[in-house]
Amino acid sequence: MLSDYTFLKSKKNITLGTIICIPGLAHTKEHFLKTSDGGGWAVNLSDIGFDVYAINWHSLATESNKGIFNSMFVVDALFDFIEHKIKKDVCLLTHSASGVFGWKLAEKSALVKKIIAIAPAPPGNIQDVPEYTVSDNGKTVSVFHLNAVPYTFSREKNWIADMSWIKEKAIGKNNPHFPEEFLNEYQESLVSVPSELMYERMNINGAQIKVNTVKIKEHNPKIYIFTGDQDISHSHDRDKRINDFFVKNGVDSKFFWLADYGFVGNGHMMMLQKNSQEIIDFVISRVN
Repeated sequence: MLSDYTFLKSKKNITLGTIICIPGLAHTKEHFLKTSDGGGWAVNLSDIGFDVYAINWHSLATESNKGIFNSMFVVDALFDFIEHKIKKDVCLLTHSASGVFGWKLAEKSALVKKIIAIAPAPPGNIQDVPEYTVSDNGKTVSVFHLNAVPYTFSREKNWIADMSWIKEKAIGKNNPHFPEEFLNEYQESLVSVPSELMYERMNINGAQIKVNTVKIKEHNPKIYIFTGDQDISHSHDRDKRINDFFVKNGVDSKFFWLADYGFVGNGHMMMLQKNSQEIIDFVISRVN
């Protein structure tokens, strides 16, 4: 079972609900627990009145006794955590690559009542299959999609984010909200990503997790998707397509392009930005 997490109890006399913060590729619970100048979204949510679990799913790699660490290994561990540890209704706060974990968990567990999806990965049902090349006798894969951000990774070792990826993908070139003085500390806080998860996230040969929308509809969760206008891999149309997919299949889903609500210039890592508090306050105002 997932064991690497931090629990923050509601700071209010009543509890508004339980939220599980699930980081994206290369990120950890720490990115929900603190910013460069104070407490992060998990702390903000606890202050508002939620019980909050900030989790580290990357640490599950050390718990796989079969040497298998893929997306469904993570999903199954999170499912077990929800069903046997928390054992009550939850709201998932997913980010980026963990978005697909959220979609699959909504299919598997009736306890998932809401999903707050920040710039989420689409399910394999609708994610484009990318062009790619292989080299070094098939050991190295280079992927060309997700707008202007190419990925090259080894099939034999973990992928590590470099500064180019951080500036272009994670922060965004025209993002005025990310604290520049935090850049080196942010790079050092990132963790490596097993190659199988990279392969699946890129949807090479259709490897990304697919979902059963009939089961999701039966469980009847509410989905809320939020995207910033300076996120190079998450355009308005790309993330709205996820929303439209769920709506078309009878799932209650809403899409929020943050620039339409006065939040201009926000990138992929909005929980680490100078205006992170204002964003999470807006998110909760739309969800509750």
